[in-house]
Amino acid sequence: MGRYVFLLWLCASLAPLTAAGQNTPNEYIVPIKLYRDHVIVVQGSIGSMAKRNLVIDTGAYPSVIDQSLVKKLGLPGQAGEMRVVEYTLKAESVVLPEIQIGPLDVHNIRVVAQDLGTLSEQIGVRIDALVGLDVLANTNFRVDYTTRILVFGPPVKLTSAAPIRKALGMACLDVRMNGRPQLMLLDTGSANLVLFSDRAPWLPRPTGEKLESTNLGGDIAMLPVKMSDFEVAGQSLGPHDVYVSAPKNMGPYPFDGMFSPTALQFRQIAFDFEHQLFSWETSGAKRGSGDVGRPQRMDGVIVDMRGEPPSVGLGFSPHAVVPSIK
Repeated sequence: MGRYVFLLWLCASLAPLTAAGQNTPNEYIVPIKLYRDHVIVVQGSIGSMAKRNLVIDTGAYPSVIDQSLVKKLGLPGQAGEMRVVEYTLKAESVVLPEIQIGPLDVHNIRVVAQDLGTLSEQIGVRIDALVGLDVLANTNFRVDYTTRILVFGPPVKLTSAAPIRKALGMACLDVRMNGRPQLMLLDTGSANLVLFSDRAPWLPRPTGEKLESTNLGGDIAMLPVKMSDFEVAGQSLGPHDVYVSAPKNMGPYPFDGMFSPTALQFRQIAFDFEHQLFSWETSGAKRGSGDVGRPQRMDGVIVDMRGEPPSVGLGFSPHAVVPSIK
């Protein structure tokens, strides 16, 4: 079988989208579960299989499906490679007949097949797929980490915003660390702010012990570095720890690290693909047009989302799925 090469580009023709109620002002709410403080898991359908556990992972491109589901669906694959931080993995690409999350109903999209068993064990729940921007970037959405909901609907701008820069099809942000410009991948699948050491030769000395982390490829060693100032779109977010990795195979990629919303303690985040904006709200900010304290629609039922959020887990290793461009 010939080797298949994954293209790093958002191609809407591969993922035609239909969304229930997309021409109405109503928001469509999908409940989420939050594992390890940051891993966003929703239920959706893959092909004929309903009630699958899907991770909303904006750092994954293309999306990844568990190999066991590929076998159950009887999907033929093409051999290829996939890159994650520190590792290059053998992989197959398959064409999913359908993937559905709430109002999203995406057909005939090419994704990567990988064994997600180890990831499932680490998170503590079965994971059937990592859903990336090849699916999500066709519609606006918002995540509220406090009330545990994923909201599809009209564009929402929260209290702070920054332009999304597309880099080889992936959503990135321009940031400044200690006054130095860096480009970071917007990655809801990452627990930490991560910077690649070869992209920042100016880095200060590590401030703590080595952190052992894990992604789809295996173990990663990272060292914490204290940034006296972390700035996005002219707004200072204060001092933050950034974890420095020395990946061996990220040279061709344009981003310098991974931007984790939960590491910055964002309470809400929103992706507005019509205007190419990423916006956020911190725990101390006032709610604006993204207010979720009022009753809203969830699968056709009006519910009141006010109430105490459920407990969450304890930290999880950062990862970003990046396909090979050989």
